[in-house]
Amino acid sequence: MTEAGSLIWEFGPPETMEERRRTRSGWRPDRLRRPGLRPRTVIDVGAAVGTPELYEAFPEAHLVLIEPLSECREQLEQLLSMHEGELVESAVGSHEGTIEMLVDREAPWVSSIFRHVRPREGSAPVKRTVPITTLDRLYEQREWEAPFGLKLDSEGFELEIVKGATGLLAETQFVVAEVSVTPRFEGGYTFAEFVALMDERGFALCDVLDGWKARPAGNLIFLDALFHRAR
Repeated sequence: MTEAGSLIWEFGPPETMEERRRTRSGWRPDRLRRPGLRPRTVIDVGAAVGTPELYEAFPEAHLVLIEPLSECREQLEQLLSMHEGELVESAVGSHEGTIEMLVDREAPWVSSIFRHVRPREGSAPVKRTVPITTLDRLYEQREWEAPFGLKLDSEGFELEIVKGATGLLAETQFVVAEVSVTPRFEGGYTFAEFVALMDERGFALCDVLDGWKARPAGNLIFLDALFHRAR
């Protein structure tokens, strides 16, 4: 595993965070391409503005961009004009129906189903009802081709997504997940709970691509963790 200390940055404004994540972290395509990883379908849950490094790492894969917020549609459709794939405008979790999101219209990438413990300064999220389904249900309906590569960035809802993806995960080679380490959301999971569920699904933590620390104490907030199939 690459030493995580050189990849973990202090918490800053959202635009600074995004810039650092894309230019100074372990999200380089060459870091993502590993022996034995050749997904036919790459699924980006919580796609927001897209994850170009992931798409570049596996250029032959069919892309599935999953994002419930209409604010992100134009940019994701632009990405799909350059890559073969599809957009799914829905949340995903452990059940089907509808669910209420707290949408930050100025910074949609931090919108969440859960309330933030430390809201973005100046934010005034609005409630919005969005459709929700499971990854297993989408897999059944859309007949995506395995094996899969999966990215999860759903602002605290990652555990519920994994619960609803038992069948899909059985045919998944790797999972990259933004995993909370300290409490970030009211009603959110713990780091130990997420790792334990991934272990139940047959995955082991193999690398840390990036992470974020808060000022001034430097406590670790979350990690971009790479899990590989272990069994």
